[in-house]
Order: sequence, then structure tokens, then C-alpha cells
Amino acid sequence: MNKTRICFIATNFNNSHHSIAYIKSILDMDSLCSIVIIDNDSSDKDKMALREYTERLNPNVTVIYNEVNVGYFEGLNIGIRYARKTLSSVDYYVVGNNDLL
Repeated sequence: MNKTRICFIATNFNNSHHSIAYIKSILDMDSLCSIVIIDNDSSDKDKMALREYTERLNPNVTVIYNEVNVGYFEGLNIGIRYARKTLSSVDYYVVGNNDLL
């Protein structure tokens, strides 16, 4: 029996503490979910905190670091395009804020 695959997509801008809690809550629920976080050119300190946390995780977590802040909705669109292009086994996409658990 195949398991339904879900991809969670959210943006980050100078609030990596929210993104880290968001990622933890999803992985606690199901470690097979895919997660795509789009960083909208946060401060170096914020990007470092996110990078240090996500580098230790499984390959189901991807962070895209934009060189400029493209805004919330375009950031989400970047994540959706990435997920649709590279994560072919996904059945559903959940797009939302990184401060949701």
C-alpha cells in the first residue's frame, strides 16, 4: 500500500526560529513528508541559523536561498515550482506560513 506524500512549502524572512519550529512539527508528524523553505534574503545571522539546523536533517528538507527578497507570494511560487519540478512523488502540497505548527 502506497503512502500519500505531502510537501509543505513556506517562506522565511528573518524569522528562522519559526521555520525551525515549523520543520520540527512536520517531521514529528511524519518524517516522509517533503518540506521546502524559501528564504527571502534574510540577514546573514538568520540564514546561518536556518542552514545550521537544516544541514543536519534528512534529504526531505530543502531550503532555497533567494538573493533578493521577492516577497511572500513570489517566494511561495518559487517553492511550488521547485516542488512540482523535482518532487514527482508528491500527492498534495500544503502552502502556508512558517509560524504554523
